Amino acid sequence: MTPKPQEKEPAAETDALVVAIARAFHWQEQIESGSVASISALTDQEGVGEAFVLLGWTPFVRLLGAKLRIFWPNFPGRPHPLAAARHPILSRPSKDTMASSYIHKRIKELCRGSPISAVDLFCGAGGLTHGLMSAGIPVEAGIDIDENARFAYEANNPGAKFLAWNVCSKKSPSIRKLFASKKLTLLAGCAPCTPFSKLTNGMDNHSAYRLLDNFGRYVAGLEPDLVTMENVPELAERGWPVFQRFLDTLRKAGFHEPAWDVVYCPDYGVPQSRRRLVLLASRLGPIELPEVRPGYRYPSQQRTVRKVIGKLRPLESGEVDPKDSLHAATQLSALNLRRIRATPKDGGSRSTWRSDLVLDCHKRDSGKTYGSIYGRMWWDRPAPTMTTLCTGIGNGRFGHPDQDRSITLREAALFQTFPRSYKFWPADQRMNRSAISRMIGNAVPPRLARALGEQLIRHAAEHGYHRSERGLHRAAAV
Repeated sequence: MTPKPQEKEPAAETDALVVAIARAFHWQEQIESGSVASISALTDQEGVGEAFVLLGWTPFVRLLGAKLRIFWPNFPGRPHPLAAARHPILSRPSKDTMASSYIHKRIKELCRGSPISAVDLFCGAGGLTHGLMSAGIPVEAGIDIDENARFAYEANNPGAKFLAWNVCSKKSPSIRKLFASKKLTLLAGCAPCTPFSKLTNGMDNHSAYRLLDNFGRYVAGLEPDLVTMENVPELAERGWPVFQRFLDTLRKAGFHEPAWDVVYCPDYGVPQSRRRLVLLASRLGPIELPEVRPGYRYPSQQRTVRKVIGKLRPLESGEVDPKDSLHAATQLSALNLRRIRATPKDGGSRSTWRSDLVLDCHKRDSGKTYGSIYGRMWWDRPAPTMTTLCTGIGNGRFGHPDQDRSITLREAALFQTFPRSYKFWPADQRMNRSAISRMIGNAVPPRLARALGEQLIRHAAEHGYHRSERGLHRAAAV
C-alpha cells in the first residue's frame, strides 16, 4: 500500500483558521495586537502548541471542530468525537494530568516502524531521549548514575528503561543487548560537561574528566551505525585533547568524517542564548548537521522570554502557584530582596546599585567581570543559558524581567523546552528542588535533540533505511 504523503497547511485558509482558533481560546487581545497572525505564532500559545505539533495539521483542526464551527461557519468536515470534550492536551495540564497517556500513545506511534534503535548514555531526566523519540527514534534505555532521574526519565519516555549504571565500570556487551534487533543502532549521549565548562577550575583533576573517553570506549566496542553527542563549546577549546581522542576513535571505528560544530540554540527553537557543541557521525555515509529550523532564521522570529513565560501566574518571592508546584519562587533573604528591587526591570543589572548592596567580592577588579550575576532577563530576548543553579539570582542573570524574584523551576524547564506535561518528581513524594534543578540544568534541550533526531531519520532514509508502512507518521515537536 502506498503511504499517504504528508499533509501541509492549506495556505488559502490559514489566516481564517488561525483567527478562529484564537477566538475559540479567547485571545481577543492577541488578535487585535496582531501577535497571532500565523500558525507559527499560534503554536507559541500555551496549550495549543503542544497539541498541534503532536497531532499534525489535519487531526489537530478536526479535534477543534466543535469549537471552530462557532467562530468559523465554513470549517470543513464533521466534528471529531473528541472535540466536544475537554481534551487533556488542549487544556492547561495540572500536576494530575501531566504526561498524559494520550501523549505516550502518540510518541509510541511516532516510533513504530522506525529503522533506528537508540541507547542514551548520561541520560539524566531524559531531554535527549525525549527529543529523539519526538522525532520518531525509539530509545530503548537511558543510562545514568543519578537515581533521582529515574522517575522523570521513565514517566515521560514510554518504553525507555532507566538503568542506574556507572558507565565507567560497564562493558560493551551489557549495552549491546539493549538495542532492538534488525535496526540501525544509535549511541547517543551528553557526557557531563562540568570538566570543560569555563566555570570550572582544575579541569585535569575533575572526577568527570574521563567520561567522554568512556563514551569513546563504547563506540569502539559496540561499533554502532550512528552516533550523536552534545556538549559545551569549550570541549573543542580547553577540552580539545579529549575531544580529539573521541574524533579519532570514531574514524578508527569506520565512521565517515564526523559532522560537528558549535550551534546557536535559538536557531532550533530553544529560547536560550545558548551555544552547544553537537556532533553527528555515521557508518552509512557522510552526514551533515541539521540546518537552522524554518521560522527561527532571524532574531525577530526566535522564541523569547516573553513568549515562553509571559503568561504564567505572577509570583512574589517565596510564593507557590497552587496549580503548579514547580512554579514556585525561591524565598529571597531581606538583603537579596532589596537587591532585586534595586535592579532595573527588563534586563537591568547590579551596575546601578548603591555601594551597600554590592558584595565585597564584586567591588574588586576580578569581580567586575561577572556583570550578569544578580541581573534580570530581558523580556524580548532569549533567556540566558540554563544551569543547575538557575533558580538563584546570585548565580547568573536569573532574575525575572519585572517580578522581584528569581525564575522558577517551571520557567527553567520551559526555557529548556521541556513540555508543560513533563513530570520531574512523583506527586506522592516530597519534592527535591535541588535535584530537579540539577536535572533541568544538565539536560539537552528536547527541541535541539529533536532536530538532531530528524536529521538522523533523513540520513537513514537517504541510505535506504525507511520506516515500515505502519510507522509512517509525521514527526512530533516538543
